[in-house]
Amino acid sequence: MIKKILLGVLLVFSVTTISVFGYGYYKINQTVEKIQEPKFSTETKATTRKNLKPFNQKMNVLILGIDSGDLGRDEQGRSDSMFLGNFNFKANEHLLLGLERDTLVEIVGQGTEEKLNAAYSYGGEEMALQTVENLFNIEIPYYITINMKGFKSVLEVVGKIKVNNPFEFSYDGQVFKEGEIELEPEAALAWVRMRYDDPEGNLGRQKRQQELIEQVSEHLLKLENIYKIPKLIDVLGDNLETNIPVEELVKTVDFTTLKADIQMDQLKTENSYIDGISYELVQETEIMRLNTLMEENAAKE
Repeated sequence: MIKKILLGVLLVFSVTTISVFGYGYYKINQTVEKIQEPKFSTETKATTRKNLKPFNQKMNVLILGIDSGDLGRDEQGRSDSMFLGNFNFKANEHLLLGLERDTLVEIVGQGTEEKLNAAYSYGGEEMALQTVENLFNIEIPYYITINMKGFKSVLEVVGKIKVNNPFEFSYDGQVFKEGEIELEPEAALAWVRMRYDDPEGNLGRQKRQQELIEQVSEHLLKLENIYKIPKLIDVLGDNLETNIPVEELVKTVDFTTLKADIQMDQLKTENSYIDGISYELVQETEIMRLNTLMEENAAKE
């Protein structure tokens, strides 16, 4: 469910955008410090990753939506949603890949094959990063984690959002007509949570997540919505964690030219039951396809 996601990335970017428009350095600095503070009790933290390359205008980011409690909780929870972002700020071209949480993978550090979302439960961001790195055979230096409460708060700051609903359905007491609809924050959460009545299952839910992400990102990047930034900063500090060096991001990226257009794709899988448990299986050709997309995006100048 959308406890989710790229909003994390977009929100970090929004924080830095504030600096471009001159909103209170002190407030920004406070928030940057908060989102880069460890909020979890895991022993292995991505914030302590060794030998990271110097920050530049091209980077891979693992985006995690956690499925329980607040960021300060004691229990670890699982990553309910996972996205892999391939960002090329030099060419202003960005790629977002949805990762199926039930994909059967090797959990790096555990020596087992389990569902992808188990990696976060076992070892937090670091194990999730290592597992996805192993799956795609790429380096992913950075992560962003956002929780359900945080995403709901983001939607409350943003307000009503228009989306294109592919088919009519009802969920959580809400009725969603087919076509363009305008959603209040609570309705938006319900719209992206529905899974089992979607003809495409989790893939269909991912598409709705991506639709909402795109609409929210476009909304936040409009100059006329700058008045929402102060509240957005407060939401960020309480509900987001990242190891992205935000100060370096500000120095490196020209956010006045940042565009909301993001190429969306997802890891395509096939459902299978193994010992009575449902898994999503991915073919090597699919991994190669997405690797090619990332390589092509990163090569753009």
